[in-house]
Amino acid sequence: MYIRNIVLASLLVFGVVSCDKYLAEPPSKNRGVEIKTIDQLDALLNKASFSRLRTQIAPAIMYSSDSFEMTPEHYAKGFRFAGTDMDIIQMSVWEMPFTENTNHLTSYWGAGYEGVYMANLVLTNIDKVSGTDKEKAKVKARAHLLRGYSYFELAQYYCLPYGAKTWNELGLPIKQTTGYEEDARRVTLKETYDFIEADIKDALLLDEPLFLDGKRMSWKETTATANALAARFYLATENYTLAKQAAEKALSFDDYIRDYGSGEITQKVDLFSGQLVASNTIVDNFHTTYLADWDRAYYNRTPLYLFESCLPIVSSKLMALYGSGQYDLRKKFFVLEDMKNVGSMKIFIGNNFDQSVKVPGYYQHGNFYTNIAPNVVEMLMTKIEAIARTGNYQQAMTELNKFRQFRFDKQTPESIVQLEAKDKNDAILKILEERHREFPYTVRWFDLRRINFNSETFDDVTVTKTFFPVKASAVDYNGTPVKYTLGPESRGYAVAIPLQEIVAANGGIEQNRY
Repeated sequence: MYIRNIVLASLLVFGVVSCDKYLAEPPSKNRGVEIKTIDQLDALLNKASFSRLRTQIAPAIMYSSDSFEMTPEHYAKGFRFAGTDMDIIQMSVWEMPFTENTNHLTSYWGAGYEGVYMANLVLTNIDKVSGTDKEKAKVKARAHLLRGYSYFELAQYYCLPYGAKTWNELGLPIKQTTGYEEDARRVTLKETYDFIEADIKDALLLDEPLFLDGKRMSWKETTATANALAARFYLATENYTLAKQAAEKALSFDDYIRDYGSGEITQKVDLFSGQLVASNTIVDNFHTTYLADWDRAYYNRTPLYLFESCLPIVSSKLMALYGSGQYDLRKKFFVLEDMKNVGSMKIFIGNNFDQSVKVPGYYQHGNFYTNIAPNVVEMLMTKIEAIARTGNYQQAMTELNKFRQFRFDKQTPESIVQLEAKDKNDAILKILEERHREFPYTVRWFDLRRINFNSETFDDVTVTKTFFPVKASAVDYNGTPVKYTLGPESRGYAVAIPLQEIVAANGGIEQNRY
């Protein structure tokens, strides 16, 4: 915990700013130089894109889903590490009212509204600067993409999921200027999504390649990014025809999928040195991992910081989805049967931990960040699900089975790799399970939100976890473990807005209702 705080504190120096700066604080006259040219606005967007190094912590994405499971035994036997701070534990069992105590300086709220602020700064100055119409159109589309992307992420975290029954629930404060006097009250969820869609439509006008001189430009807003965001948005809002179209457009810029069974992943990569090491090397620190598809993202703006995302505990449900591990290479490459043996984890695991207890861990990504941005595989899976939901489930299963060939050992029997579906609903459930296997600690929370609030009921998932009673500031590990349940249409799908943000807005921002 001490080390984690040092890291977070040091990173704050690089510019993590609370959202109250953008919602409540009057602007300073001496804050920056006068903006006169389109190149300056373009540079501001580039800076906003590169600012992903700051601590954008969104632990609910990793710990609130059915992929993570800390058992009473783990906790009672002394398991402690950076991912078991109180807010993490509270989120993992959906005690969301307590999560308002999250550190606002490193919250997702502040990071998201920083993107909104930067986009608004560009949009409010676009007609005042010099530059050609073509240059201005490109910068304007990039700004709309940054704002729409930021708002969509904020909505996925702090608002209830989108659905006909939630349209009048609390959405987000909509900011269209940089002025502190603009209304900070939360509009409805329907108004929030309408605003996001308008930004997406403007963003889809962007004409910017994903690759330039052979280099992937995923650090900035591109046409591929705009379509990837649109695919996510329309999947969440049940417009499966537009979701499919947008996913296909994103894939037209890059559709390469790494084949885990081809022998390409024969080495691990050390995260600090970047050097490759033999695949049979004993994993003695968590800086060593297999190469995965993290490098196929369309946008790299939204990572989760390493110390908040190191080795989540694999749930029994996720473990069962992978099977024995004999064939599914995702389990072989990314699941550790017992992560307490990882040398560097000793920094986080308490000295009093009972070494006889096994704690399965997961680590996939080959850099410092767990990237939750849309990538190639997600777009393919979105396309497949959209095909199934619009009626052609046989085609969807054919596409799904083509993808599964990239994730299994080449010696795997066809009967295991090739899935069959008896009808449309069965196909969709199998596709959702595959998404769970592929995106357990990134997209899974997004999937749980949308399927439990959509117009269908066959795909609903009720998540249960057993843990000690969790209170506002402590875990009652002397108490009797209780069963926590997150069912369809639960209000536990919305994380509480940091209390400091509500205080800074003088009550203008209303807290979520639980």
